[in-house]
Amino acid sequence: MEPVARQLSFSVMVLLSLCGMIACAQPPPPAAPPVFRITLSRAGGFTGMATGYHLQSDGTLIAWRRALAQEEQVNWTHKYAPDEVRRWAEDLQGAVHGWQSGETGNMTTRLEFARDDSVRAWTWAGTGAPAQAPKAVGEWLQEFDRFAREAAAK
Repeated sequence: MEPVARQLSFSVMVLLSLCGMIACAQPPPPAAPPVFRITLSRAGGFTGMATGYHLQSDGTLIAWRRALAQEEQVNWTHKYAPDEVRRWAEDLQGAVHGWQSGETGNMTTRLEFARDDSVRAWTWAGTGAPAQAPKAVGEWLQEFDRFAREAAAK
């Protein structure tokens, strides 16, 4: 092998080795936080009116209402830090673990948790916490209602 070719081969090997070391030395990018949306709504009665809240992973809390056979109308929105709202998703997942409910009534409450490409939903008759639900679900609902009312007052 000629000296120039040898020098060129050596330079290429050094360059490839350096690229490999730099690539290995870089920390992996941080994992993106999960994308979720929590919806709590209450609907029914003789008007068929629905009201509710969407809490999104980007920190947006949206209060809305919907008349029968109409699109949602936004009442107000409030922005929180994404880290602050992530706690609501984590607490909800813990509270509903293993619980299922698919009841309906004249007035029906619906709780929905959408995360990435999956959606879990619970419905029950009435507007309060369901009697058959785990205690943690009732506590989560009370705290979330308080959180939403405080946001509405801001």
